[in-house]
This record gives sequence, C-alpha cells and structure tokens, in this order.
Amino acid sequence: MKKIKKIIKLVSIVTLLLTSNQLVAQTNTSPTQTVCEGSLSEPYLMNPISTGSTYQWTLSGGGTLNNGTASDNITVDWGFSTGTYTITVIETDVNGCLGAPVIVDVTVISSTISTSNVTECITYSWNGQTYTSSGVYNFATTNASGCDSTATLNLTINPPTTSTSNVTECITYSWNGQTYTSSGVYNFVTTNSNGCDSTATLNLTINPSTVSSTDVTECDAYTWNGQTYTSSGFYTFATTNSNGCDSIATLNLTINPPTTSISNVTECDTYDWNGQTYTSTGIYNFTTTNSNGCDSTATLNLTINQSTTSISIVTACDIYSWNGQTYTSSGVYNFATTNINGCDSIATLNLTINSFTSTPLASNQTACFGTAIPDLIATGIGSTFTWYSDISLTILVANNSPFSTGQTAVGTYTYYVTDSQNGCESSATAVTLIIYASPITGPINHW
Repeated sequence: MKKIKKIIKLVSIVTLLLTSNQLVAQTNTSPTQTVCEGSLSEPYLMNPISTGSTYQWTLSGGGTLNNGTASDNITVDWGFSTGTYTITVIETDVNGCLGAPVIVDVTVISSTISTSNVTECITYSWNGQTYTSSGVYNFATTNASGCDSTATLNLTINPPTTSTSNVTECITYSWNGQTYTSSGVYNFVTTNSNGCDSTATLNLTINPSTVSSTDVTECDAYTWNGQTYTSSGFYTFATTNSNGCDSIATLNLTINPPTTSISNVTECDTYDWNGQTYTSTGIYNFTTTNSNGCDSTATLNLTINQSTTSISIVTACDIYSWNGQTYTSSGVYNFATTNINGCDSIATLNLTINSFTSTPLASNQTACFGTAIPDLIATGIGSTFTWYSDISLTILVANNSPFSTGQTAVGTYTYYVTDSQNGCESSATAVTLIIYASPITGPINHW
C-alpha cells in the first residue's frame, strides 16, 4: 500500500514542477508539518518565486536533501529516525539583499494506535458509520499525517431533556446569555447534566418602564424636584410607573449666567458703537443683553490712531512684490499704503535688487534596507546649501553639505537643494535617495 502511495506522489511531483509554480489544492504552507517514516522524494518549493533570486537550503537532520541547494525547489528522502527536524531557506534577490530565513519544522512519525473516548447525545458518526448506542468499536483509520493506524472508539450515548421557565420582570431579562425586552414565549437549546442539547422554553412577561426628559434653559438658577441647580448639565432621578417598575426622569438643563465682555478696538480717527461716536482713546462701559437673553456688562477698550508716513529700505533677490506691484530693478518708489495702526499713510520704498542664477550639482544615492545610508552631497559656487523636502521649497530640512537625511525605512525620498550668494538663493536641484527593501521570502510549499 505504501509503495503505491509513493509512486502516485512521485508522478504528482513531476507534474507539479512542470506547471510553472502553479500549486494544486494539496499544497501545504504550514510552518509545522508531518511526514510518515521512510517517505521518499518529499517535495519542498518556493511559491511565489522572485525573478533573479537564488535560494540556499539546509536540513538539520533526519533525512537526505536532494536536487542541490541553490534552486527554488528540493526533495527530501526521510529516513526512519522519528523526531522533529528543520528545513531552512534563505533568499538572495537581484539587488544582493538577503531575506529573512524561512523555516519549516517537519516531524517524522511512525504508525500509531489511538483510542477515542466519546460521549454524545442521540447519535454519533465516525468513519462513515452512524452509532445510536453505547459500546466499544474498532476499525483501521489514518492518523493526521496520513500514516496507517488502528483506532478504537469508546462511545457513550446520552438522551436530551426539556425544561420550561415562567418569569415576570421589569424592563429587561437576561437568560442563557440573551437579553429580552418584550413579553413572549422563547425557545432555545440548552445543555443537560450529561452535556446533551435539550429544548428549554421561557414564558416571559416584561413590564416596561417609562422615561421622561425635560429640556430647560434658564438664567442664573433653576429649581426642579426640590433641588436648585446653578450650572448646566444632565440630572436624573428614579420614579415608579403604574406597573411598579423603576423609571428614569432626566432634566437637560442649560444655565446661561450673566456675562461680561470686553471689546478691544483700534480705529483711525473715529469709531461708532452702541449709537455713540468716539474720537479719542478711552475705556467705555454700558449694559447690554447677551445672545441667551441674560443681562451682561460690555466694556469698550478703544484706541484711536492717526495716519502716518513711513520709509522702507529693502534688499531682495531677482524681484520684489509690494502693494500689488512687481519690481525687478533697484530704485526709490512712492505710493499710498496703510501704517501699522491700519490707517492710510504715504509710504516710500527704497529698493535694492540682487540676483543669483547658479544651480548646485548633486548626485542620486541608493542603499539596501539595514545597511549604511549614504549622505547627499551638493557642490556649487555659493557659500550656503539649503535642503528642502518639497518641490515648492517650503519645508526646510538642512543647511549643510554633506546632508545626512536620517532615513532608514524602505522607500524613495526626493530632496531639493539650492545654493546661496549675497543673500540670494538659486533655483533648486532635485536629488533622490532610494532604500531598497530586503526580499520577502516564502512560504516553503510542500505538496
């Protein structure tokens, strides 16, 4: 019988290796497996495989490793030494990066004799047979590893029972792990003292409770149920309905206390407030009503500013925008503007335009995950290199060369570096750092 099984398995192995890694339904990818003692040409292969990768296989003992140790598949001739042995494979990908070891623990077992002690209700099915009475039954079976074994069934058959419960409750009732909120007759399966399923009936009467909610908005304080409340909140107390069941009443109270407000206002020349016109700086008070209808005191802290004149001396790179105008050459420009107090004033711009057009040079870098990550290096004619992490040059990450990115995770990282001279910054050069992932190996497939 074992010889026929081995011939069938050898034919299946050849078919499997000729179908380009498309595994049949019997593929086993578990990290712990079993085989029968004396099994020959047991196949183990990687699926999926990575193009260009090589694989290094090792066997801790218990058998012989066939087909070499560098391909994506091997076979093992297992001997007659029972025990647990380890198959290990390590992948090297096209980038020369090593994957984590993939391990399968294989237990070599011999034929066994097993005894099953079973207690069941009504009937029990085993090995294609249905049993309705207690007894000892013997037959040949196959263990979990597919090895022939002799099995004995010690069977005990127990009958089911039935029960009925009559219950009256308020609101809810919990029974057999279920919560019921309405009256009715409920049936479900329970377990008797022999561990057998039985039918239980619940005749349930639910006397519901009632709930009430009162929404109140007041100023200062509110009196309810003999209590005085001075702050907003949810307040509850217990009451009893006509069925004698406890119920909950809720007060949803909003207290809008009187408030005070201060308005800090800065204006030019004059300010109108509460029907009055103010022309000088000062603190003014009056009584008003807030949005909740409660009396409150309002204070106006008013600052009156006058128009002014100003001169701006500016040095810029390439172009300068001011008051909606763009300037590309040095000069003195006059126009109306607004002073720091928000009042209209005459402003003078004394502008100096500098320029710098040289772009720095920098090379892209690559590395494998877990190895040393190289710095990014820029060269140019300026005196300062500035690194950014976005193409808009808004997120500054460093002001030096070489630049240590601090990146360690797998991915592609793009930075933008500029050169500076005379306070002017050049256009940016894009530099890319690629950190390659280590290969993800496995699982080891056993058919």
